[in-house]
Amino acid sequence: MHRVRGIFLCLAILTSSSLSSQNNVQIDEYDFDGNVKSIVKDMAEAKTKGQDTEAMRAKLFRNELGQALMGRVSNVMIVDSAVIEYSRLPELYQDFTITIRSNNKCFSSVFENSDRTRRLIPTVDEKGFLKMAESVRIGSDAWSRPVMLPEFEHESEQVNFPYLSADGRTMYYSVQNEHTLGGYDILVSCFDETTGKFSNGVNLGLPFNSPWNDFLFVWDETLRYGKFATDRNTPKGYVRVYTFVEGDSIKFLQDVDNESRKVFASTCQLKSDSLSNDHASQHLNDLRQAIKQKTSDRATVNTSGRIVITDDVVCSNDSELKSPNARRIAADLRKQEAMLIDKARILEEKRKAYHNAPSDQLRKEILSIESEVDKLETTIATMLINIRQAEIKI
Repeated sequence: MHRVRGIFLCLAILTSSSLSSQNNVQIDEYDFDGNVKSIVKDMAEAKTKGQDTEAMRAKLFRNELGQALMGRVSNVMIVDSAVIEYSRLPELYQDFTITIRSNNKCFSSVFENSDRTRRLIPTVDEKGFLKMAESVRIGSDAWSRPVMLPEFEHESEQVNFPYLSADGRTMYYSVQNEHTLGGYDILVSCFDETTGKFSNGVNLGLPFNSPWNDFLFVWDETLRYGKFATDRNTPKGYVRVYTFVEGDSIKFLQDVDNESRKVFASTCQLKSDSLSNDHASQHLNDLRQAIKQKTSDRATVNTSGRIVITDDVVCSNDSELKSPNARRIAADLRKQEAMLIDKARILEEKRKAYHNAPSDQLRKEILSIESEVDKLETTIATMLINIRQAEIKI
């Protein structure tokens, strides 16, 4: 399993209290369409009265962004939600081997990869904004002076909370500027081998982002679960940490009506805040065991020639089957298993390709292959039942 280590340091430029302060975004349960209409109407009335509409324009832009992001609602499952003080964040990020240093006066982060050869450091520029800088190890304990990454040097923008995938090609980070839905939004960027730079960040969409501050996104590529923090619906000085699971990749909802999409978009707000750390830890342990068991079960179906007929009868190979019908089904079963192994291999390759360079075409191919895999697994399970039934009749 790849483990990524991060060190979180404090910078005076950002305070936890400023993270908790709400921006003046007009919102009505993610009804961005209704908000836009209302703001446009208010702006028209304000103009007739000669009033300043600059603040309204900011609200309008954010709600228009919300409209656009309603097409980027991810189908993920929130399995845990906990509201804690900022100082307790390390407790909920232990699974990612992250060290967090924070207090009520400052809050920022420095990422360090598992090999301890590279750091991503939000660094204050000459104008007082946080920008992304990189430092590399030049000795046993020495590091180079942080150098600003040019692709993150946009003006009037705070760039913070970096997290890099194990292969170093995908970066998740948070940005705060006039073009975000809330204070901080979580973005994702892929490394371009041609240019030697990270691509322009893409908003990770909903429910990861909201009209509040969303940050500290981490993702376990092996166990397929992650966490992110937000100050949505939290008291001052507190932060909410969500743990989410996802089957194979972060998928956007397809063919879902707008009202249902709103429910998915705001799902994070509806989860219980009363889940204890013990509960979260136990759930994650259960999650790991479930994933391991699922992997083990699939391996058994794919590779084992053994067929369990009853508690006392197990056929080590197909030739031991007594029923001609069972042997016929078993012959077809092996073909289906071979197809499943091949599809699983192709699926894994597609997932890796999508992780390195996401595209709509790859997403569609992955969804199609996943559907084929599900059908094959169902067919194999049915065949095994039919084999058992045929043998029991003999």
